[in-house]
Amino acid sequence: MQIASVTGFFGITFVVSLFASAVAYAFVFNQNKKAFLWSSAVSVIIILLCLGYGWARIYSIRTEASDHVQVGLAAINVPAAEAHDPKLASNFVSQYQPLIQNLAQEKASIILLPEKALTLNPTNQSQIMNQLSALALDNHVVLIVGVSEFKNGEHFNTAWLFNTQGALIGEYHKHHLVPGFESDMTAGTKLLNFPIDPDKAGVEICRDMDYIHPALEYGTEQSGILFVPAEDFNIDAFVHNQDAFIHGIENGYTVVRNARSGLLSVTSASGEILGQALNITAGQSSTLLVNAPISTKNSFYSRHPYGFIGLLSFLLMGLIGQILLGRFFFKNQISKSSYSTQ
Repeated sequence: MQIASVTGFFGITFVVSLFASAVAYAFVFNQNKKAFLWSSAVSVIIILLCLGYGWARIYSIRTEASDHVQVGLAAINVPAAEAHDPKLASNFVSQYQPLIQNLAQEKASIILLPEKALTLNPTNQSQIMNQLSALALDNHVVLIVGVSEFKNGEHFNTAWLFNTQGALIGEYHKHHLVPGFESDMTAGTKLLNFPIDPDKAGVEICRDMDYIHPALEYGTEQSGILFVPAEDFNIDAFVHNQDAFIHGIENGYTVVRNARSGLLSVTSASGEILGQALNITAGQSSTLLVNAPISTKNSFYSRHPYGFIGLLSFLLMGLIGQILLGRFFFKNQISKSSYSTQ
């Protein structure tokens, strides 16, 4: 999977397909010794190079001298109908309060809550914001909270970012909304970066990590760690988490993902699991504390995202050109042969 840091996920598909194609090609051309040996050798060499690169990259990321930050994740698994009820928002803040306090006492400096941990309306938004601000200030932590909010007549799936002084210093609006479930919401277009001196962190929300963008932009901007509030459906806990950490491999950053009704996880820039906890039992409160590395190197893919596709396109055009030229010369040879015969 580490080849994704060079080629994006396209390269993973290419190598898996290459193995199957090499077997098929060798079987079809087993009577042609030259074609058999050439196709087998090239395929084996490419696959061995990918495996060697993967081993080296994992070792490099494990041993690199990087900065670390103590991150805490807290999630309370409640039915969606309750989680999305604005009348219960203040009650949920009270339930999250001891979880946040415990994580802060265990030296967490950044605490992440799930997507839509709280649902707001115009009458309770200021109250909830003040409560969260007080939690960040009293516990001296950076607090990232997923909320469903209304602003200027529009409905947003938002992540609020509070600093250690309790000030709201940033908002991120979800870019890729779920059809049907979030059809009444307005999609965001901007990134949210914040400093972890001397490094940089970013924020995305759940389904945004199913797409190339904006995950790629955070890699391009050299974010070393990405915080992802999320909401899953119990049964897809591990599957949906895969998309997130693959983008971490592609772009070279640590991924901190907190999914209510899913998986709380922290994965390194090589996709290695640094910590995880399941939150799929009704009424369950889950926390996770991890000393997370902040990656200091962005990937080749984040700098040249279309390089591999460009290379394949170039090779494909060359192959098509070779076929067309072959047919052209073949036709000319036939014409000359016919003329000579006449």
